[in-house]
Amino acid sequence: MLTPIPAPCADLVIAPFLHATFALFCQAPPSVAHWTQDGTAVVIHDLHRFAADVLPHHFGHSNLVVFVRQLHSFGFRNFHSDTQSSWEFFHTHFILDEPERLCYIQRDASVDEHGLTPLQCEMNDIVDQVSQLTALVTSLTQERRCCLAKEATNGIESFANEDLELLEEVLEILELPQQPLTVVPTASWDY
Repeated sequence: MLTPIPAPCADLVIAPFLHATFALFCQAPPSVAHWTQDGTAVVIHDLHRFAADVLPHHFGHSNLVVFVRQLHSFGFRNFHSDTQSSWEFFHTHFILDEPERLCYIQRDASVDEHGLTPLQCEMNDIVDQVSQLTALVTSLTQERRCCLAKEATNGIESFANEDLELLEEVLEILELPQQPLTVVPTASWDY
């Protein structure tokens, strides 16, 4: 059963990927890939030929995994076909006789172009920031050591002995070997 068509899609843009995918299944050799008889799903029969011959013609690459990941990011679901070697994909608004419904298919906002969730992207950003801050602390520590050495050689006694000892301890702690940040997701994290 088809779901009702949502409000008009005049303001919605059809993603180029959807145009190319629609055309791909209309133009592919039927022995490789085609629409189902009722036009509500698409089937890939020959995965090897699909990746080697059909994908490069429409997308400029032959990576089937990337193509399937893109389908999933637009909300397509795959089902097992009659044979194990065939893959079938379905989306409520991806219908052969109703290409105007493509405008209702939108990329899942929770997945970026690399297949990462917002949480994974945020974690990657935090890891990058920690690495940058560690490098900055190391740089500032070295710079401060150089300044202290210059002051000591010039005979400037601007610090009390206690202050110098405390500063030396802090610098030694900062110079301890830094362990790389390893984030281990727990079962409670929601991807």
